[in-house]
Amino acid sequence: MTYLGCPSTCIQFLPRAPEFSLEPVGPGFRHLSLYPDGTFKTHIERVEIPLTLDFSAKGY
Repeated sequence: MTYLGCPSTCIQFLPRAPEFSLEPVGPGFRHLSLYPDGTFKTHIERVEIPLTLDFSAKGY
């Protein structure tokens, strides 16, 4: 069994951070190509937008 995650379509949280932290990357999504033989290909796309986040925030 394969488990796939995907990035948020909103703000990104810094992975494995011990405290609240934002990651300075844009929103994203996972693209899946499914094939009749049961295989698939996948990749992540990021949306290039200007970030207007408050990186000093203690929460969102």
